[in-house]
Amino acid sequence: MGLYSAAVAAGAVRLGEGIALLREVDRAGRELFRGRRHGMALVVGLRPDSVMASLADLMRSGRIEISNVNSAAQVVLAGVSEALDEAVGRLAGRALRSERLPMSRPYHTAFMEPVARKVALLCESLPVRDPLWPIVYHHDGRLVHRGEELRPLLSRQLCERCDFPRAILSLPRRPDRLFIEVGPGAVLARLLRWINRDAEAVAVEDPAARERVESLLGIQRVEQKADSRIAGQSS
Repeated sequence: MGLYSAAVAAGAVRLGEGIALLREVDRAGRELFRGRRHGMALVVGLRPDSVMASLADLMRSGRIEISNVNSAAQVVLAGVSEALDEAVGRLAGRALRSERLPMSRPYHTAFMEPVARKVALLCESLPVRDPLWPIVYHHDGRLVHRGEELRPLLSRQLCERCDFPRAILSLPRRPDRLFIEVGPGAVLARLLRWINRDAEAVAVEDPAARERVESLLGIQRVEQKADSRIAGQSS
């Protein structure tokens, strides 16, 4: 759901509209997958082509897909639970990690197409503005500059693979570029260093990194602003 966060952060979609999108994804997903067993699984330590070769029969059957390519040696599978269990067991002896994830829906796969169609209907009436800065589309790395270009991607992204390396490598390399991970954890910052060894990446959950980011962006802490207002009132 990162594209929705990016759209809100870039001013293309208002916060309330982003929440409405998430609610529709959840509602349509519950409706579609009620009584069905689907999910996702993580595979670490094998290249995507090796995973595809090992699971060729399961993929040909349409029961699982690679939903996310996180790095050259980390992928996420999504699909029918029984096929995922078989895939995890089959790869366990070769992968560093091969395990199910606590997810009940197969995001970024063709399984989500019925959900995507319903979200697309909502997006037809949704005000989608030109983003304040380009948004990198995580499927093919394109830079999205216009709201009307972004609109169909808000639904299509549900059934298109997320390719993190491709998205990162689509950006021009600059020696002064700093990647900032906003949100819990630092998984993406660590993955990014495997994709671009020259890149500098920090996660705002680290207090030192957060202070640096705030300094670079000229952001004052909320408590500092509050202290200033209180001091002004006292004087």
